[in-house]
Amino acid sequence: RFVWQRVERNQRFIEAMLLPVLDDFWAHVQRREPPPVDGTEATSAALKRLYGKDSGETVDLPDVALEWDEDLQGAKAAIKAAKAMKKEAENHIKAAIGSATFGVLPNGSRYSWKASKRNDPPREAKTISIRTLRRLEK
Repeated sequence: RFVWQRVERNQRFIEAMLLPVLDDFWAHVQRREPPPVDGTEATSAALKRLYGKDSGETVDLPDVALEWDEDLQGAKAAIKAAKAMKKEAENHIKAAIGSATFGVLPNGSRYSWKASKRNDPPREAKTISIRTLRRLEK
């Protein structure tokens, strides 16, 4: 959906926030130096575009790559642990709800565990019923 809004020029914002970023950007362009790597999707997309194909070569990574590897492995382990914790908590709530549709927590928050019908793509002619757990707002 397209929305048109008029925004008044804010010179203080431009000078404090935009100009330093713009100056840094142009300094990188003039030095023909890529911007620093960060965790944004924009950086992921740029790296994928820049290095979309591999050469088959092997490169020696810098010493700091050991820190990156430690961060990556730690993050993966934390995600795995968080997913297991999430699944266990969901299963406890589902078991407590049982065959009911809704469950109410002592603080008034509610969960629904409703059945919905979906087509089973491999069998297409068969419709299956799946229950989905959702936390409802108070």
